[in-house]
This record gives sequence, structure tokens and C-alpha cells, in this order.
Amino acid sequence: CAERTNDRGVLSRKFYLVDEWETLTTARADLFEEGNAVSSIGIPQNMYGYQKAFSGEHYAGINAFSVDPRNYRSYLYTQLNEFLDKGSLYCVKYHVSLAERSRYAVANLGAYFSSNDEAIDEREDLYFDAQIKNNFQKVLKNQSNWEAVCNVLAASGKEDFLIIGNMDPNSETVSEKIPAPEGLAGPQVQMAYYYICLLYTSPSPRDRGW
Repeated sequence: CAERTNDRGVLSRKFYLVDEWETLTTARADLFEEGNAVSSIGIPQNMYGYQKAFSGEHYAGINAFSVDPRNYRSYLYTQLNEFLDKGSLYCVKYHVSLAERSRYAVANLGAYFSSNDEAIDEREDLYFDAQIKNNFQKVLKNQSNWEAVCNVLAASGKEDFLIIGNMDPNSETVSEKIPAPEGLAGPQVQMAYYYICLLYTSPSPRDRGW
């Protein structure tokens, strides 16, 4: 997933239409790395549990929900290399896995494409109408394997920025309490913490007539 870090924080990797990832608020996203000497940010074992990378040697981690207002959500953020083609359909997919130490799981993980660099209060959670949403509001609670969040975007031609995370208020977030896995070392964290790996954004097969 993410292949390198940059001086502004976290994720960086070349994807289709994406070169670098950043964090958007003061609640920073995390970058986990296979073989890292700091065990808390290692792969497969780290401070939030155990998970192998979906592909490569890295993945990101974000807080998508908490009932504690002091636990701000974190997000992944990037500027696209180029505008999307107006009228074209794009397949947008990424993979998530709920960390073992999470007390909660949610259905509300989405991707929001914006036409401008949003004015953000970096201390607050973000509320946008994500175009790429988790279908059927299925609670994403698989802690053993990766689950795909995917959908098709009909481009307006003005899309320039992308945010990934939970952009719904708590009152609209579908959440579920998760029992601690057997043998979990340490207490659960009072949040829905997700590992995120392998964003894929490309012209949809439907747009190509496949």
C-alpha cells in the first residue's frame, strides 16, 4: 500500500491519478511498515493488533469513529494528478480491515471527491457527502481479512481532491460494539480503527463498454 513517507506526514505511493497521501486534520493517520524496528507501527503485529498487508509492505490506519469527543477522527487526503474526465465512469476501490483492539466497527467509510482544496478546521471531524460509499451500509467488522469498499463515480470533470474516512456525524453513523478477540493483549481502544490498503481508481469497465 503506501510505499514511502514524506516530510508532511504519512502516506505516499503512486496510484492511478494519485502520487502522494497526506493527513488532513490534527488527528493524524498512521503508516504501518513491515520490518519496522518500532514494533508499534510494524506489520503484521502493531499497537492496534495483527494484520498482514493486503499487498506490498505497508498500509495506513485511521480512526473512523469514537463516542469520546476527545478522539477526533483521522482521514487520508490527496490531490489528484489530473482532473477526471467529465461524463466518464470511474471504478474506485480500497480495502479495509478492522483492527483487533477496536471497541467499535462502522459501516460509514467513504471516499469524497472535491473540486477544491476544502477549508478545514483541523481540530474537528469532517462532514461531506461522500460519492463512494459502503454499499448497503454493511458494518465493516472483519478483523482477520480485508474487505473491499468500492463503487462507481460519474465524474463531473471538476474533481481535484480526494478524502477517505467517515464523513457522517455520529448520529448518522451505523456502529456496532465489538467484543474483544480471544487472547487480545491489552485493552480495547474506544474507537473504530481501520487499516486501509490499496486504493484503486481507474476508468470503469462499464464506461469502456466491457
